[in-house]
Amino acid sequence: MRRRIAEVVTAKKRLEMQKLRLWDNIRTLEEQSRRAIDQDREDLAKLALERKKANMLQTYQDLDFYSPISSVDNGTFLQLLLLLLALVVANYC
Repeated sequence: MRRRIAEVVTAKKRLEMQKLRLWDNIRTLEEQSRRAIDQDREDLAKLALERKKANMLQTYQDLDFYSPISSVDNGTFLQLLLLLLALVVANYC
């Protein structure tokens, strides 16, 4: 059971890192679109903005799906996991 708790905690951290990477990519794509506009390359600007939109949609979908997990602080998260562990042990022992 401890391994499963560790897997859940690891998954939460992985999601946080993925979210940070997506936001970094969004900022980079926004900068690319601005530079493309400055260079009169509307085609490249449009492409960068389309990719930015796709990243933003992915970010918001992830946030909607994982918001119950990501909005809980680590202390509360651990308490919930321990409660879940206690319930599982009570039901199987």
